[in-house]
Amino acid sequence: MNRSADDVRPVAAAAPKKRDGNDTVETYSTALTLSNTMVGAALLSLSYTIVRIGWGMGLVLMAFAFTYSLFGFYAVIDAAHYTQSRTLRGCVTAVFGPIPAMVMDVCIVLMYTGLLVVYVSICGDYIGACITGFSYGRASFDIRYTKLILGGLLLPLTLLRSVKALSNISGFCIIFIFVSVLSITVYFFIGLGKRKVACNVAGLQIDEPFTGSTCDLDANTCTWEPFPSPMYIVGPAHTVAWKAFLEIVRRVSVFMPLFGCHASIAPLLHELKGTPIRRWKILRKAITIAAATTGALYLISGFGSSLMFNRYIQANVLLSFLPTEIYMTVVRLLYTLVMALSYVVILFPIRVIIMSWWSLSNETKKGKVVFVCIGIILMIVSVTLSIFVPSIDTVFNAISALFGIAVYWLVPLLLRWKLPFIQATSPLAFPDEVQDEAEDDTVAVGAFAMFGLNVNYARTMSKVLSRDHALQSRLRTRSELRQNQNDIAARGRAATLAVPKGSRDPLLTPSNPPLVTENLRSEPPITDRNTILTQQRNRTISIADSHPTKPFDLTDDANSPDRKAPPPGVTADLLIMQQVVDEFRAEQAEQATRPETVAIPIEEQEIDMTDPRRVLLLKKMTKLRFGGFMAATTIICIINLTAFFLSTFVDTNTFTFNI
Repeated sequence: MNRSADDVRPVAAAAPKKRDGNDTVETYSTALTLSNTMVGAALLSLSYTIVRIGWGMGLVLMAFAFTYSLFGFYAVIDAAHYTQSRTLRGCVTAVFGPIPAMVMDVCIVLMYTGLLVVYVSICGDYIGACITGFSYGRASFDIRYTKLILGGLLLPLTLLRSVKALSNISGFCIIFIFVSVLSITVYFFIGLGKRKVACNVAGLQIDEPFTGSTCDLDANTCTWEPFPSPMYIVGPAHTVAWKAFLEIVRRVSVFMPLFGCHASIAPLLHELKGTPIRRWKILRKAITIAAATTGALYLISGFGSSLMFNRYIQANVLLSFLPTEIYMTVVRLLYTLVMALSYVVILFPIRVIIMSWWSLSNETKKGKVVFVCIGIILMIVSVTLSIFVPSIDTVFNAISALFGIAVYWLVPLLLRWKLPFIQATSPLAFPDEVQDEAEDDTVAVGAFAMFGLNVNYARTMSKVLSRDHALQSRLRTRSELRQNQNDIAARGRAATLAVPKGSRDPLLTPSNPPLVTENLRSEPPITDRNTILTQQRNRTISIADSHPTKPFDLTDDANSPDRKAPPPGVTADLLIMQQVVDEFRAEQAEQATRPETVAIPIEEQEIDMTDPRRVLLLKKMTKLRFGGFMAATTIICIINLTAFFLSTFVDTNTFTFNI
């Protein structure tokens, strides 16, 4: 690769070697993006789930979901790294073929369609609560008509063929979610301080009030005074063992979508900058931070609200606050905006996946019509289902159990089982075989460390203090370097040029003795042929050393019949220097027009399958490993299918069939 003069640095003045970009900043920004992907509608139904199974079992299932999700995240990251696939579908296709990838696409489409139903139900419930809240209970509206009106308002947005603007706006949705979590936490501590909590029990079946509570069923309110004891919900809602067990089985699948960002991992890995190993390390750290942060968010919100409302909690936790609470009414209105934007954004991948099955593009006339028709059909289906199945708990449990089984459970398990084979057949180097680029510490780091600062803090302080002057220092160094190079080149050429006529300076110095035995003369010029050839040879060497990108042949140039005489008053040294400057400027112009990044074609490499490490990886693909995979798959399928049946066809409050 050609390097310009700006890239040339003397060894003594070499700058400290730094990593490509700021790993810490990129890690935390990626973690924030992943956290935004994880947090969603599952946050609203988590509190009700904890009340139904008890906070003791809730903690166990939360820890299991966190551990299994990280287990799956790392498997997807490794698969995307070693296969260099940009999507989750690409990973599955590269490892297992197109048929499993198609099954996964169908599950994603159906799962996202179920989420559309949940979003419409949430928006309809919150709009109705806002009407009641802002009118102080004097006005109300039928939720079914509210959902129909909402569908009409969302219809124009389904015609959009690009959701780039809405995606930018939805970046602020995470702020509204954090406001909701913070509000729930503040109300929890307020109730704990007052030792009194009021709940909205509209739609709940209350045979008789629980101990420590008073209810006004005409006003749809119940009040805990004193604050409800956490021991009321330490165990499942059912006291009969088999009913409690089936209740827990039904709720297991709800915990997996809490950390659901599997489809976003491969695209994020591709978008990161740097070498594959650097991107692999950054994403593993970022996803661990995101999962831990999101888990803490769920613990604060889910367990705080479940302990606060106890047995009188709604399936949608924000509906448990009294409608007359104006502040929480505003929070519900903000969350309605979040769900409406999420509804429109989530329509886009559904339509893209469906159209990819028939190789259609929304840029063609036929593709545009199909794109719009799919959006309208999905909107009608989601609004209709939300009217007939209004409970987000029922819908969310059903779609998580039946369709989430592929993305949240089986795909990570499949990739983990096949990972040794993927690693062994990948041309990429193993992570532990690539050494990190060392970052040399400056003198300032040592000075700060001497005063007792931690090394990391010392490095940060050094970067902060030197950041403002880094560019000026670099520009000044390059300018001085170019000037120094030009001066050296000029001196070298002047020292090897022939002495002009009339000069009394000695032609040769004691360090460069002549090759002839004749006495040196200053006037007239030396005419000996051997001496002239020696002068030309030394002159050629000095110019080639000063500008090595150009081979100079002064003998041919001097004897060329086409050689033009220099202008009057211009010496040969100035002509040569001008030639060097012109070529240097031409090279700089070429560097300026050259693109910053050049796509280097990746040559196919033959993988040495006799490498001991690859052989050892292939030996891990044993029958025992396959047997463990099949056993885990069987258990997962049984649990999820049972959860789907219980969520769809059985009322687990009374254990009677819904049909």
